[in-house]
Amino acid sequence: ERAHHLKFMQEALSMGSLALNTNETPVGCVLVYRGRIIAKGMNATNVTRNGTRHAEFMALSALLSRKSSGDIEEVNSNRALDDASWGDVDPSNGHIFPYGQKLHPAPVVNREIISECILYVTVEPCVMCASLLRQLGIKKVYFGAVNDKFGGTGGVFKIHMNSKPVAKPEDRPYQNGYGPQDVERIVKGRPGLAPRDEDDGDGGNVERGFPVEGGYLRDEAVSLLRRFYVQENGRAPQPRKKEGRAARLFAMENQ
Repeated sequence: ERAHHLKFMQEALSMGSLALNTNETPVGCVLVYRGRIIAKGMNATNVTRNGTRHAEFMALSALLSRKSSGDIEEVNSNRALDDASWGDVDPSNGHIFPYGQKLHPAPVVNREIISECILYVTVEPCVMCASLLRQLGIKKVYFGAVNDKFGGTGGVFKIHMNSKPVAKPEDRPYQNGYGPQDVERIVKGRPGLAPRDEDDGDGGNVERGFPVEGGYLRDEAVSLLRRFYVQENGRAPQPRKKEGRAARLFAMENQ
C-alpha cells in the first residue's frame, strides 16, 4: 500500500521540481480519483503575483474551471469513462498551464467529485488551502514535509479536525451598549471550555473534517525547498549573497 502512495507522491514531487525550474516555491500536488490522477498543480504565486495561487488551488482550479458559461453543456463527471477517453486528455486545457493541469476527460467536472478524491502534496497544506479542501469535502490528504510556519493540518493549526462546540453566554445584558457594569455578568455567565487536547481541531463544525497522513518522501520535498531558498532571487531589489547557505545545503545533502 505504501508503494501505491509513493507513486502518486512522486508525481507531486515532479510538479514541485517544475515549479523550482520556473522560479516558484517548489510545492506540487496531484488530485487522485479512483486510482487516476485527474489534476495536477504547482505554486503560481510569482507568475500571477497572487499569494493565494498555491499548488492545491491551481489543481482544483484546473479541474473545476470552465472555458465559458454558455458553450459547454454540463455533463456528469461521475459517469463511466473508458480508457480511451482518459488517454485522450490534453492537460494544457488546465487553468494557467503548466501551473494547473486538468487530466479529467469531461469538459465540465462537478465539484461533488472532490468528496471521492485524495490529494497528494509535497508540503503540508497551509491554513488557507486546508480550509478550501475542507469546504470542498476532500476525502483524504497525504503530504511530504510538515509546514511548521503556516501548516493547516497539524503543523500549526488543525483545520482538518472539528472544533469543540462553542459555548454561549447564559446571561446577556438587554441594553444596547455594554458598560463596565456588565463585564462581571458576561464573564460569570460564560461556561468555561475544557482544556484542549490532541483530539481538538480548529476547523469548526460546519463541514466534516478529513484525515491526513504526512512524511511521504519528506526528505525529497525538503530538498526541493532548500534548493529554492539558496538560489538567487531575481525579484529581490538588492540580491543577497547566499554562498553560505548553498555550502551548508551541499554539506547536508552529502553527509
